Order: sequence, then C-alpha cells, then structure tokens
Amino acid sequence: MPRVLSQIRTNIDSNLQQSASGRYFIDPKDLCSILTYDVIVDAVLECSFPKHLRAHFANEIFQKGSKVFAILIHIGRPGSMIEFLERTELDTRLPFSQEQVSDILGEDGKIFFRSQWDFLPHFFQRGHHRRIPDNYVLPFLRETTLDELEGGFGVISEIAIASSMQQLMTGREPAILVRKRVKTGNTDEARTNYRREKENLELLRLRGHPNILELFASYTYRGEYSFLFPKIDMDLEHFLALDEKYGQFTQNVTYITAIEGLSSALESIHNLFLNKADHDVDISFVGYHHDLRPRNILVTLNTFILAGFGLSQFKVADAGSPTKWRETMGDFIAPECMDQSFEPQHVGRAIDIWALGGVISDLAWYREQGPSGVNRARLARQGPPGRNKWNNRCFFLDDEIKPNVIRSSNELRFDSKDATTVGLLDLAFSMLQIEPQKRPLAADVHRVMVFLTVKSLFNIAQDRLRDFMQMLTEQRHRYAPSTKLKFEAKRLDAWAFALGIDTEELIPRDFDNAMQPIESNS
Repeated sequence: MPRVLSQIRTNIDSNLQQSASGRYFIDPKDLCSILTYDVIVDAVLECSFPKHLRAHFANEIFQKGSKVFAILIHIGRPGSMIEFLERTELDTRLPFSQEQVSDILGEDGKIFFRSQWDFLPHFFQRGHHRRIPDNYVLPFLRETTLDELEGGFGVISEIAIASSMQQLMTGREPAILVRKRVKTGNTDEARTNYRREKENLELLRLRGHPNILELFASYTYRGEYSFLFPKIDMDLEHFLALDEKYGQFTQNVTYITAIEGLSSALESIHNLFLNKADHDVDISFVGYHHDLRPRNILVTLNTFILAGFGLSQFKVADAGSPTKWRETMGDFIAPECMDQSFEPQHVGRAIDIWALGGVISDLAWYREQGPSGVNRARLARQGPPGRNKWNNRCFFLDDEIKPNVIRSSNELRFDSKDATTVGLLDLAFSMLQIEPQKRPLAADVHRVMVFLTVKSLFNIAQDRLRDFMQMLTEQRHRYAPSTKLKFEAKRLDAWAFALGIDTEELIPRDFDNAMQPIESNS
C-alpha cells in the first residue's frame, strides 16, 4: 500500500479503542484528526483516480464520505471509493447491508460489513428511548458492577463513556455515569418492570426537580433494558456509616437544607403537575414512591437526591391513589403494608410519609452522634417479635410505636443542645403515626422543613452579624458599628418576628402568610 494510505491505516489501527465488551471502535473525533483535508488530497493522489476528478473527489470525501473512505483504507480497498462516490453510497447511508457492499466489493463486502461497526460507535444523547441495533458498539471504555448498590429489579454498574460519544454531561474525560440494567432479561416480566420504571422516570424528567435523580437516557440493546444516570457520590446508607462528616455536612444547617430538598421532591411526586406553558400539556398526577429508604436516597456534597423509582406509580389525579402494596425490604415499612398474616394490603401515599419520617429520625441521630447514634437508634428498634412472630427493626410493634424507639428518642431530645434536632424529631414522630390518615401530607412536611430551613439560616445570619458588630465594638476604631448597621440588625430581628422564627414553635400559625410576599417577589 502506498505511503500515505499506509500511514492512514496505521493511524486508524493505533486509535482503535477496546470497549468494555471487548469490541473495538474508533472515536469520530480521532478519525477527523487523522483524515484532514490535506491528508485526503494526498491519499486521493495514491488511489489512481482520474486526474481531472481528484480535486472534486477529495472535496466529496472530506465533506460526505470520510468514514466510508476510512473503512475502505482499513480493509485494503481504497481504490473502490470511486464506486461509492458514483453511487452516492456515503457516510449518511451507513451502515450498509452485506448485500449492498457485496454488490460493489464482491467477496470483500463481507469484510467491509464486519469492519464498518468499528467506525460507527453509538452516540448517546438525552431524550427519548432508543433501540440500538445489535451490531453497534457501545463506547463504554470500562464498566464495573457495583454489587453493594444492586437493587431488587436491576444490576447497577459504573461506566465510563468516551466524552465525544455522548451529550449527557460536560466537563469530564471520560464521562462517568451509572448504568442500571433490568435483571430478568428479555421476558414479559422484564419488559413490564422496565416500561413502568421508564415511564416514571420520563415523567419525573419532564417535571424536573433538583432533588430527584435525573434520567439521562434509556435504551434497549441485545435484549437488555438499560437506564443511564449521573454518578452520585454515595447513598444514604453508606453516608450514615461514615465516621467523618462528608462534604458540607460538617455544618449542621446542611442537614436541614438537604432534608427540605428531599421533602420538596416527595411533595412533587405525590402531587405532580405538568402545565401547558412548560410541557405542552395540562395534567395532574397523584404519585407515590413506594420504596423510600436510605438505599434509594443519594448524597452529594451538600444535598440529598431521591432515587429508586422501580416500584413507583403515577395515576391521573381523579383516579385515586390507593394500590396494592408490592413487597419491599428494610426498616421503613409502614404498619398498613401487611396484615398479621403478611398479606399485602392496599396502601396510599401515607407509606412514603411514614418512611420519610423514619429517615429523618435516623438523620437526627447521625447529625447529633454520628454512626454510633444511628446504631443506637437501630438497636432500639430491634425489639421482640409481635403477634405475627416477626422479628424486625421496623419502628412499630403490632399497633404502636415500639416503646424503646420512643424512649431513646426522648433521651436524644433531652441530651441535644440544638433546638433544630428537637424540631426534626418532632416532625419525624408526627409522620410516624400508626393510623395513615393521621400523618401529615407531603406538602405539610415540606412546609415544616421550609420553616426549619429559614429559621436555621436566620440563626446563622443573626449570630454572624452580632459577632461582627461585637468585634467592631471591641476594636474601638473608626469602623465601629454605624447607625445604619445597627438599624439593619434591627430589621433582621423584625423580619424574624414577623415570620415567627424567633420562637421555639415547630411552625407558627402565621408563617405561611408572612412568606407569601417573599415568594411572590422571588
């Protein structure tokens, strides 16, 4: 093979990357850097094309046929490019069937057909579901199964995608994502599970919420159903076991803002609204999560992200919300989920309220005492079996909250020097009501968390302002607190009084009314 064509072939071979599946592909970005216009001009000179057409062919190849030309060079048939050009069988027509290329290349058509897939790795972009043909190469540079994150309906793995082969995220080389594959393969059960979770995630993506895990993409490939998500640092179960506080959770206020975000996410799920202005449709859904527990809550440096929507359900608002409980696991199962014979019962959104109350309780323990506090709380839940002989770590025993749970929580209230911890525990136990109808709605829970967030941020602002003014006073120089600064401090106190956040109440009666003018101007 002539010098230029031989060098192109060598460059292609050296830029082929092995995917996680063992197949090879070339990144289109690398191919563009190999087949520049000048290189194509030199290569055309070596292909014995008619002299009067060389410039035209070089331009056509550069603009419309560089992939086809690269494949032909790779299989040792660059001179056949003239026939592809004459038939306008160029890059936009890829992939070719074996019959198409065999009509041009004869026996070498089989080689072209097999080789073309190396030059056609799948490009991932956000949007609707894709069915990827079996012959395409998925440009996963590596894939590692995360056994500790394996869920009831999926296998979870961490993948790295060549950055130029995706539009899912920016700023990383390569892009690190999480892939969830439906476990049961190409069966009716798998398709049902996958379809339900896909519809849930697509609906939530339309709604958009910073504390709900975003679905980047979904696809079917070789009989497997997959979702792609952003890689989040860890789940809450792992977080609650850390001796050293993670990220901004070294500051107590971060727990409050993160729980507020989580409660807002749950409110969005329980009452999901899509409007015509943003989503081209006016429709309301009643939804519930059904599997809210630490494994399905992810943790970033400064907030919590709700995930795990495989068992979730959304119904049009007037269809009602009760549905048959689908068996889950863990400490956060609500009392109404099963009867004394362990038979699943009809449940509603109140099971999510119960579960979130339990999560908030565990977070209050961790906020105060770290992982040892969480272990203490869980040991308190490890009581004797009830009437159904079921030994568990749930919050309830038969028809009441376990006495040890109440006792240990009261001790934490007494020991804590932080009124916000007491507020969190009060909220948690208002949610842990045995009778579902006595639990607050998700909107009420979020309302309380907004109050606690505003109160916590006010306390920080007030303390720092007072410290600053005290420092200026003690230094006794020309930067002593001015009348204007003192006036602003008084205004801050007056604002707190108007909102009721200067009291010890969990949520004052006039908080919502006081917040309305602030929200309308935000």
